[in-house]
Amino acid sequence: MKGGDNIYRFSLSYDNDLSNIIYFPLTIDEFKTTVKTLNKTVDVVNGEQMTIIKSIPLREFTLKVLLPKDDVLVKDKQRWKEPIVYLAKLREFKANKKPLRFIVLRPQEDGTELFSGNLLVTLEEYTVLEKAGEEGDFYIDIKLKEYKTIQGKKLVINENKPNENVKAKEEPQRPTKEPSTTYTVKKGDTLWTIAQKQLGNGNKWQDIAKLNNISNPNKLQVGQVLKLK
Repeated sequence: MKGGDNIYRFSLSYDNDLSNIIYFPLTIDEFKTTVKTLNKTVDVVNGEQMTIIKSIPLREFTLKVLLPKDDVLVKDKQRWKEPIVYLAKLREFKANKKPLRFIVLRPQEDGTELFSGNLLVTLEEYTVLEKAGEEGDFYIDIKLKEYKTIQGKKLVINENKPNENVKAKEEPQRPTKEPSTTYTVKKGDTLWTIAQKQLGNGNKWQDIAKLNNISNPNKLQVGQVLKLK
């Protein structure tokens, strides 16, 4: 495992609740994203086969984290906590059965940053490994899975012709108000929640970050005024 700030950095929290966020104290060597297939191969006539192509499945993420017994390898000393703190929080995350906000930061050695990631996930499983000769250090394998909510829809009933069969159609819900051009950051806000509430799409948080020259989405200041467009 590598310490320092030049490899990817991760955090987990309940959605819209930064008071429970945990930042892993060390960066890691590997971060794996897996996209499996839902396609199905079926037999048809004359022994032939065909593949039924289905929608893209939810992504799965695997990362290995070292929880060190001390802060010797940790550059940002404020991020270090005793391993028991992280272990207790992971157990809590798993027990509460709530989706989590997973943030990936990709800082580079030259000070620039690749695209960051911010999405909802579920904590599928994690394993804890302790090694002889490294007492007090904990190696954690974490498996996460992308989580998507179902967007609400409303039914529009056509009652203009009561003597005919009533027909209904689904229409996507639209924002009830036009988005503001600026927003003042409040306690507990994240770029994702701001984009979701103000622009109607949480995935537009990167547009807000770019518009306001924000390199680290985790460092919003209460009272900070953000441009939304």
